[in-house]
Amino acid sequence: ITCDGPLAFEHDRQVATFEHNVHVRDRQGDLYSDRLVAYLDNANRTMTYAEAIGRVRIVQGSHTATSRRAVYEPAKHKVTLLG
Repeated sequence: ITCDGPLAFEHDRQVATFEHNVHVRDRQGDLYSDRLVAYLDNANRTMTYAEAIGRVRIVQGSHTATSRRAVYEPAKHKVTLLG
């Protein structure tokens, strides 16, 4: 996950918030948004799920989908578009 910043991390809640030109790279494709809130599992050192907010764009090869919000579940290789 990359962003132009800022990046905030709430250690007690295990939540990371990425802002401005967020880009998530996945084997299945790329997700872009204005903001991404990632919910982490400290025990497994993984991201449980993330909410992408604002100008969401998902690119898989020559296919592109857009929405206002999306929920990304990496373990399931699933993205749910909302709005």
